[in-house]
Amino acid sequence: MARQTILCTFLAPIPVGHRVALVALEYHEQDVGTFGRKMEVDRRWFVVIGPETGVRWGSQHTWSRDPPFTEDPARRVTERYEGVVEGCDVSSHMGSQNDDVWTQLVVDIQRRVGV
Repeated sequence: MARQTILCTFLAPIPVGHRVALVALEYHEQDVGTFGRKMEVDRRWFVVIGPETGVRWGSQHTWSRDPPFTEDPARRVTERYEGVVEGCDVSSHMGSQNDDVWTQLVVDIQRRVGV
């Protein structure tokens, strides 16, 4: 189908050649902090699933922060894709105020799965 680059705000070191399923979740706002400020979540948030292993990679906005990691019922699946990883870059930044980890996946999308 097409090659797609997915930027994930979480650690997902997936080997090149590994089959993955990509599940796109809809946008919503979430209350955070003691001052009730709103945090907007990007419309293109994905959960990455390894079909052979059953491993699910996601961010703290994908499911609950504490075990057991249950999925956020406020999130609706908007799209599902299956493909093969063609590239994976993992980056981390350890700063005084945050510890960010990013994964950029290049996926050869082989099929769209109905929602």
